[in-house]
Amino acid sequence: MKKILKCLPVFFSVIQTTSGFAKEIYSDSKIFMNNAEEYVFTHYILYVILGFFVLVAGFFVAGKIIMKLSTKDKILALHLHEVMEQAKLIVERNDSLSETAILLSREKKEYAVVIGAMRKLEGVILKKDIDRWAVETKSGEDNSRAHTVKDIMTAPVKLGPYDNFSVAVHLFVKDNLDIIAVVDADERLVGVINKRLILSTIDRLIFMQSNIDKN
Repeated sequence: MKKILKCLPVFFSVIQTTSGFAKEIYSDSKIFMNNAEEYVFTHYILYVILGFFVLVAGFFVAGKIIMKLSTKDKILALHLHEVMEQAKLIVERNDSLSETAILLSREKKEYAVVIGAMRKLEGVILKKDIDRWAVETKSGEDNSRAHTVKDIMTAPVKLGPYDNFSVAVHLFVKDNLDIIAVVDADERLVGVINKRLILSTIDRLIFMQSNIDKN
């Protein structure tokens, strides 16, 4: 509310200037009025001009208010479709577990999403789960060749593209998640949110806020 009140003097100043400009045009135009029709037409034109300047002033004030929003306000206004990224690695449920492990290692990724028909999300497989599984079976790569992705893939937390970014942040912290899948109404994968993306988005907002505060 304080930020809005700070912007009000600017808004009223623009309105006052605009009103004065419109009155000058109106006064000058009366000299050239010859009949009632000209008066009505000129009156209409003046109101159109005044309305235009009021609209411009409104956008100006709204822009000032948005620029003054705090980092918290910006996070609360952010939706997942604005920050999500496309999945870098996609595998299928019947893919070899050993080949998936090699793929993750080669691409230096910590996870891959499991996609089925019609791009519907079936699960997620994490590199740390493969490593843990290999240790627990005590046979490593040889045993993993006989298994497929579906044997150890897990069901990821899912959110929609228009869910709030703050919800994702809360879930990452509360449940210590590695990834959140962003899906549409038909459970089709549209993007992913991971820890790196969460941290980089918050860092970007804080950096932007610090620059605004300096100005």
